[in-house]
Amino acid sequence: IRLLNRIAPWVPYKNEDGSYGTVSDGSPMAWLESGMNVKRYNQNFNGLLGVDWQPKPLLKSKTESGMSSQDSASVPTWNTGDTQQTN
Repeated sequence: IRLLNRIAPWVPYKNEDGSYGTVSDGSPMAWLESGMNVKRYNQNFNGLLGVDWQPKPLLKSKTESGMSSQDSASVPTWNTGDTQQTN
């Protein structure tokens, strides 16, 4: 949709042969009319683990560890008639 306002006025919506007029990386109108969507799935985990150990009153040990992970995926989907398909 971002490219809709960047199409020059002389670029046709559709050519005489039925193909779409294009700009630098394709046709935003063709993409909109295809019914395609991109679903993004994100999963994040942040964890912290700490241990204090005091075997004697004047002796103390402490350790800490942390972890962070991120997983994401993009799944293009488009509507064809009454069904929805994924790639």
